[in-house]
Amino acid sequence: MRGEWSPITVRSATPLGARIEFDAVEGFHVTGAHRHFEGLDVRGVCASDDACEHAFHVTGGEAEGFVLRKSRVRDFNAQLKALAAPDGQGAYQMASHGLVELCELGDTRARPRAR
Repeated sequence: MRGEWSPITVRSATPLGARIEFDAVEGFHVTGAHRHFEGLDVRGVCASDDACEHAFHVTGGEAEGFVLRKSRVRDFNAQLKALAAPDGQGAYQMASHGLVELCELGDTRARPRAR
């Protein structure tokens, strides 16, 4: 069983050495617990800004313990988005205990404002 002490980790062998380019509405859709991402260089490369919404989309109460560390995330409308999700019993659950540390989040150019 995966837990706090045995996370699923996506890590570059060298700092920012793993370059991941997404041409998609969302890159990583995180719905499980204790998913860690470290040392990544993530970039949106969509032809239209509307096509690159989120690099990381953390959804629902099961996604507790999300970590994004020592990474660079660029060229998305929202580099990181966290949302509650319905629990199937009429309520909504939100992930807890997330951490973003030592990251560079931004864009390489101006992006149009949301409508």
